[in-house]
This record gives sequence, C-alpha cells and structure tokens, in this order.
Amino acid sequence: MDDFEKNSDYRSTKHGDAQRDLLSGYYFDTGYDDIEHDIINGDNLARLYQNVNRGENQLEEKDYLTKLNEEQKANYNYLYNTKGKDFAKEYIDSIKSDLYKQLTTDEQSMIESMSKENPFGMGLAVKPLLYGGEIIEGLAQIDKKLLGYDANDPLFSRATRTRSTIAKASGDAVEQKYGSAARFAFDTTSMLGDYAIELMLPGKGASIASGLSTSSQVTLNALDRGIDPTASALLGLVSGTVRGVLRSGQMNLVKSNYVADYASE
Repeated sequence: MDDFEKNSDYRSTKHGDAQRDLLSGYYFDTGYDDIEHDIINGDNLARLYQNVNRGENQLEEKDYLTKLNEEQKANYNYLYNTKGKDFAKEYIDSIKSDLYKQLTTDEQSMIESMSKENPFGMGLAVKPLLYGGEIIEGLAQIDKKLLGYDANDPLFSRATRTRSTIAKASGDAVEQKYGSAARFAFDTTSMLGDYAIELMLPGKGASIASGLSTSSQVTLNALDRGIDPTASALLGLVSGTVRGVLRSGQMNLVKSNYVADYASE
C-alpha cells in the first residue's frame, strides 16, 4: 500500500454526543472537533447539526462542501491526514469554483424537473414569488460585483437563475403538452405576476424594480458566458438603467390612460 492510499482515508473527528441548548434549540457542542471535515466526507448527521446552528451563528452556507467527487475527497483527506487542516482547507479553496458550479448544476436540475412535472404551479406561482429575490440580487450586483464578489457563488444569483430555469422548463412542458398557442398564453400570464408586483410599488418603485431585475438577469448571463465580474456588472447596470427608463414611460402611460378612463366615466 503506497503512502497516498494509506493516508487518503476518511478519519472522523467525532468525539462524543451532541449537546443542545433546550431553550434556543442550537447545539453548543456538535460532538465534532472539525465538523466541516466530516460534512465533506458525507456525514449527514454533522451536516444536520451545522444546518441547525446556522441561524444563531450566521454561518456561511456550506452546501458546496458536499459536492466533492471521490477523487477530490481522496486528495483532501490525504492533505488533511498528512499536512494538517490548514493545507486541506487551502485545497478546498482551490476547487471551490468547481464545487459551486456542481452545486448550481444539481440545484437547477432539480428545479427543472419540478417545473416540468408541475409547470402551472412553478411557472404561475413560484416564479413570481421569486421576483423580489431577483430585484435584491440586482441591487447587490451593482455593488458587490464591482467589488470583486465571488462570481461563482450560486447563492448570490439563486433567485435569478431559478426564475430563468422555471420559465424555460415550465414553458417547454406546456408547449409540449398543449401547443405553441398555450405556451404564449402561459408565458404572458406568468409575466403578469411580475407586473402585478410592480404595480403595487409606490412612486418610481416599478421602474426601479424592473431595472434591477433586468440588471440581475443580464449580469448573470454575462457571467455564464465567461465575461469577467466587473464587465458583467457594468453591462447589467447599463441594461437595467435602460430597462428602468423604458418601464417608467410604460407605467406613466398605463397610469395616464387609467386616469383618463376613470375621468370619462
């Protein structure tokens, strides 16, 4: 048995039973010396304990740690067992981008499957509910992307990406089952959900929301095409600004027509 094979096995850091605070529900002792090490190696109990404690400690979401393949786990464990925790963590950081991408791929595959199975529920209910998240992501991209935020982090653009996946998968499912005319009606109805949210916003809220939503979509598309974060953010910002101005004109037209119709009655 060579050195790598001998030292690339998983060695648990569990030292005892978990200790939980009865009032808060959080674990003040998870029972692990290095819980992330055990999560990486597939210990579901360790992952459960960490998920419970997230709310108290505001921990960074660590789902990407579950996405190492067997070769990556062996490399990680070898470094952990022979060089120590810090060397092993550096290896995780070096493949973090790949782990994020795998996490994103797996999440969106699940969303796509759900959208195909239940296109009306996902496309007409869930998708509009995520519109607020897309607006927030658009606002964050104006700042964090320009500051060099990790462009591979799926958490940063989860709502935007999920809305896009739902729109395509649910629309495709409706068209396949009912035809292109039904697809057009479905897509139109789905967009009305966004418009309804915008109409409820006061003042220039609709224009701002539309602009931020567009900014988030364009930035994400640019990043997916390999454009660097700064250029992607600028492209999204310009596109969002143009969209916001156009939407402002549209909303003013809608409101003026409504007022005119109301006055004529």
